[in-house]
Amino acid sequence: FFEILVLNPNLETIKNIDTLKSLIWTDRYYGAGDFEIYTPVNLELMLFLQQDYYLWRKGSEHLMMIESMEIECDIEEGDHLIVTGRSLEFILDRRIVWEQTILTGNFQDAIQTLLNENVISPAIEDRKISNFIFEPSTDPNILSLTVDAQIERGTNLYEAILVLCFERGVGFKITLSDDKFIFKLYKGEDRSYDQFDNPYVVFSSNFENLMNSNYIETKTNLKTVTLIDGEEESTVVGGESGLTRREIYTDAKSIYRTVDGVTLTDEEYLAQLEQRGSEVLSEHSFSTSFDGELDSATTYKYGEDFLLGDLVQVVNEYGIEAKTRVVEMIYSQDLSGLKEYPTFATDEVQQSVSNGVLTPTPGGSGGGSITDADGEQMRANAIHNSNDAVTTGMYYVTSADSNKPVGVTDGSLFVTSYSTAWVNQIYMDWRTNKTYRRSCANGVWSPWIELYTQNS
Repeated sequence: FFEILVLNPNLETIKNIDTLKSLIWTDRYYGAGDFEIYTPVNLELMLFLQQDYYLWRKGSEHLMMIESMEIECDIEEGDHLIVTGRSLEFILDRRIVWEQTILTGNFQDAIQTLLNENVISPAIEDRKISNFIFEPSTDPNILSLTVDAQIERGTNLYEAILVLCFERGVGFKITLSDDKFIFKLYKGEDRSYDQFDNPYVVFSSNFENLMNSNYIETKTNLKTVTLIDGEEESTVVGGESGLTRREIYTDAKSIYRTVDGVTLTDEEYLAQLEQRGSEVLSEHSFSTSFDGELDSATTYKYGEDFLLGDLVQVVNEYGIEAKTRVVEMIYSQDLSGLKEYPTFATDEVQQSVSNGVLTPTPGGSGGGSITDADGEQMRANAIHNSNDAVTTGMYYVTSADSNKPVGVTDGSLFVTSYSTAWVNQIYMDWRTNKTYRRSCANGVWSPWIELYTQNS
């Protein structure tokens, strides 16, 4: 078993546990993780596994707090102790936003304001957590974020921060250092095919590094438009029309125009309403997720090659490919050994395959459409310069194209684009059956790279 340390409420290490029947430990990018210990009843062990004690697991930077204990009595299987709890991030659930709070400008400053006023240096001394520290992030991806929001009096602090972070793809963690609880915002590294700064991390059954994968996509909770009512005015956020339009109502009358003697301008107040509407829509989005068991012999090691919050590439055996974020890491350990289960989530499935035809899925990037592969429409999309193919779609590349891969005659080109300056291209040659890939990053094209298969 991985080493499990028990800390008392004074954060002193009092026990090293190395024998359990089973342990499930989950670290999360968005919000608090959790754990479950299942083991035969042991009176000595029960002296250390007590309410409000902490657990630390080797390999995780998260600290768990014991919240629940249960003794399960079974004549046949024997008596078992079940201990559960959540990670340190959930201590924010012990506070509410005490006063109506307007947040504008820099996003990180706004989060720090919420923590200062309700945890670090609140007006009421009894609300203070004395060893809680805010550590500012220096990541430009965090520093560039802005916010226009109003947090209602009485809102749960944990939920308020979680919603603000989730909408911007930002994680937060509370770690232990020198008996201090350190809060920090963070964003994972991009290790997908859409960048060139970091080595690619690709999970696929073809690479034999992802086993027993599950793919889920659902529109069950999807809403695309919200009508927002404020104190005296209304606005609308979202789009779509006809059958694809899915509406929801947002009551934002609790967002006040005047707070603590400060009156918002019409523009500022409208921004507050739109922010609330955006939060509601983010909670009702098209949902896509991958999960699967990592092969213990995989070339990618968690904690070395990728971390929680990183963007990676995932491809399943049916050709469904996505740039996904590692939002969860589950460790399941019992007498048979350790298994690791990452969960990947994304709002951008790059492509799906149905009956051999590539089709776009909701949430994808680019302004074009992926066309039928019926030959006639492909010829209609003929191009003579692949550098001009910067809109998502399928194209026929003629022999006159001087920017196609060297040594090919003509073929098909699959393009996905974020903008005309950020493009991915895959070229499939009809004469040699070879496949090539390249990208355009900020207007600069990379060289063509031939892709190899097991049969190459």
